[in-house]
Amino acid sequence: MPCWRDKRIYLLIDEADQFFRAQSGSQYAQLAALRALSDEGRCCFILAGFWDLYEAAVIDYQSPLRNFGEVLVIGALEPEACLALATQPLRRLRLSFASDALVRQLVQASGQRANLVSILCQECLEALAPGERVIEARHLAKALASQPVQDSLAGWSRLSQDPQACGLDRIAVYQTALQGHSSLAELDAFLVAQGLTGQAHALQQALQRLQLAFVLRADGPRWRFAVPLLQGQFEAEEVRVLLAQDLQALRGP
Repeated sequence: MPCWRDKRIYLLIDEADQFFRAQSGSQYAQLAALRALSDEGRCCFILAGFWDLYEAAVIDYQSPLRNFGEVLVIGALEPEACLALATQPLRRLRLSFASDALVRQLVQASGQRANLVSILCQECLEALAPGERVIEARHLAKALASQPVQDSLAGWSRLSQDPQACGLDRIAVYQTALQGHSSLAELDAFLVAQGLTGQAHALQQALQRLQLAFVLRADGPRWRFAVPLLQGQFEAEEVRVLLAQDLQALRGP
């Protein structure tokens, strides 16, 4: 009979953010117990989540997770892996792209985001007429504008449970869309000009959230869209209306 006391248990906790939100309001009692088990060498924990997990592991000084384990942020695939993901499954179906440049255009538009590469390829297949075996520029153009691709880019406007934090996220994105880039200093100056002071720290966290969500990426001191396709989601006049609405909400009644 095996002795389970001699075994090390590996436990994966997925979608852990709700758990961490609850823990932050209860002095992290259960998290402290998990850490104690890990310190004893009895369990190894793999925690998967988004902002609340990141906050507990990196930002909250009182959290038992701080300096407890290694934080791994999932980002873009390597270009070679994206090219393989886009071409190898099609090759098995005896399908291909008209040129290497067309595949590179698809990868660049996706921001090297794995799920978006897969969705774009699927939409290219959907655009093929019966009997067509080669994906051309017109098929890719149709895929880039398809509803499934647009849907895959949605959801970034509600990354937090805090409505004010979500508003700052949106303001950062809208300003990036209007200017082509943004920076913490520029965003803070913009809010100060709108009569909203003392927002620098909250803006810094907003940029961190948007980076974790693969919406924005750091390019030196500036921030740009991580997925080039996102830039095309915003029409300037609509963005200005939405921006004014979030600024008014941030000011309060």
